[in-house]
Amino acid sequence: MTIRTGCLAIAVLALIGSLALAQEAPKKDKAAPPPQTGIKVPQPEVLLVLIRSALIGLDHANRTGNYSVFRELGGPGLQQHSSAQLSNAFAALRNGKIDLLPAAILTPQLTQQPTVSAEGLLQLIGFFPTQPKRIQFHIVYQPAGGQWRLAGLNVGLADAPAPAAKVEPKAPPPETVKAKAAPEKKK
Repeated sequence: MTIRTGCLAIAVLALIGSLALAQEAPKKDKAAPPPQTGIKVPQPEVLLVLIRSALIGLDHANRTGNYSVFRELGGPGLQQHSSAQLSNAFAALRNGKIDLLPAAILTPQLTQQPTVSAEGLLQLIGFFPTQPKRIQFHIVYQPAGGQWRLAGLNVGLADAPAPAAKVEPKAPPPETVKAKAAPEKKK
């Protein structure tokens, strides 16, 4: 996913980086499946709430310049970073005055199936179909205290495909109907 304007939360880098290192580590037994966490991907309605709440929370933090509530609502992965670090991570979005509130009403489009890693991290990757640029996201949640808590977030803008031109079907020209006079019947 190419994000032209945006930022990457430090927590996502740390989580994804550790996942990549774990995947690249030499495996003793290639036939052994990864450890199972027993955690399942939430229902679509829950995924929708998770995606919207992350972007709306980030939008509020960007508008106020105060990332403390955003940080406190996150899980341990996000809370390991200070509010100042989060502010720095999202400075490009904040300074660009990027409006993320369309996330409140538009339906996100997932570009990858939601997955829960062997480490129990839920990854949601997709975009909101805004024009002329769409809002792209990569959100990582972790279970904490019986809830999915935000662990990391990558949000940015990318060029949206041009909307397809509406092709109005051409109506056939009206036919000229010539009425023929019916022959008169003799009585």
